[in-house]
Amino acid sequence: FNTSVKKNFEDFANGFKKGCSTDMWTIFVPVELMAVIHGNTAYDWEQLEKNVKYRGYDVSSEVIKNFWTVFHDLSEEMKKRFLAFLTGTDRIPVGGMEKFTFTICYTAHLDPDLSYPSA
Repeated sequence: FNTSVKKNFEDFANGFKKGCSTDMWTIFVPVELMAVIHGNTAYDWEQLEKNVKYRGYDVSSEVIKNFWTVFHDLSEEMKKRFLAFLTGTDRIPVGGMEKFTFTICYTAHLDPDLSYPSA
């Protein structure tokens, strides 16, 4: 098996080394490197909800209750898209959902249709 993929792996390794300093990657053990490159895929949406901070709202606000009701009714794919909106990727940050937080802020606008969403 090793000889059958040798050429392909050498090509990959050469391209990888051109884009990334090889010294930088030596600090990782293979499992850590995989988490950095591939990301974590153990989605715990309940944990995400627990980690959210609120500014101008609290967990018992009707808007927040409605938000989480709608969020939990979303398909898995749509939840991942929401995560991508927040973070730029649909992967969970290294360390898992326990380490990830975001803030939902109340912003008063006379006409909400004239403002952009923020994350």
